[in-house]
Amino acid sequence: ALDILTWLHERAPDCAAASRLTLLDGHPLRLAQQRRLLEASNVTAEYALVDDWLREITRLSGVIISNEFFDALPVHLVERRGETLNEWYVAEPDEGPEKGELVFQLGPASTPALDARFARLGLQPGDGCRAEVCLATPAVMEAMAARLDRGYVITIDYGKEATDLYASWRRMGTLMALRSHSPQPDPLASPGLLDLTAHVDFTSLAAAAQGFESAVTVSQAEALTALGIGEALGASRERAGEDLA
Repeated sequence: ALDILTWLHERAPDCAAASRLTLLDGHPLRLAQQRRLLEASNVTAEYALVDDWLREITRLSGVIISNEFFDALPVHLVERRGETLNEWYVAEPDEGPEKGELVFQLGPASTPALDARFARLGLQPGDGCRAEVCLATPAVMEAMAARLDRGYVITIDYGKEATDLYASWRRMGTLMALRSHSPQPDPLASPGLLDLTAHVDFTSLAAAAQGFESAVTVSQAEALTALGIGEALGASRERAGEDLA
């Protein structure tokens, strides 16, 4: 956010002056951290929890920007075995060598909404394949669209189209655990201290955005090329040559 605002003030001051910034997050502690950072840079902003902001009925004109937001929403970890869609649950064994530790246990799917998601997509995970399903994604995107009278939603996330995300060769899904940006082997270790993430189903996300005039999915490379990264790199090379001379 600070990088975007710095660019606006330097390159598009009229736009910066006309903009009203609202920082959104899911936790009050993170909002307080953001407030300290931006106020230290003399940035004026409003701050709100995501759920509270999405429930407001006032419609706005503007741009909603999210970065690695949808890939951090809770997911159901499922696995198809034959014709049945099962679900992996987090459990704590009462006995045995794993007593007191969190483990995954396989059971029946918790809701028919999981099978319904794959039915809408017209595909299924391969037999024996794990996959992640975020049932909240469409509802959150629809809530974002409902807040806008006119404008754009730009979301940047790790993800794939459904045909790739749920391909039969993707045996173990995409659930990852990170700590200090380093991959961790067990997503259930150190509860609350790991960053858990799973790839976004861009097909379902785009379908939920059909209230917009268009919903386009592009790769990061395509987006950066369209935004002029080639020209920016060329200018950087010229400056580097002048500095070296």
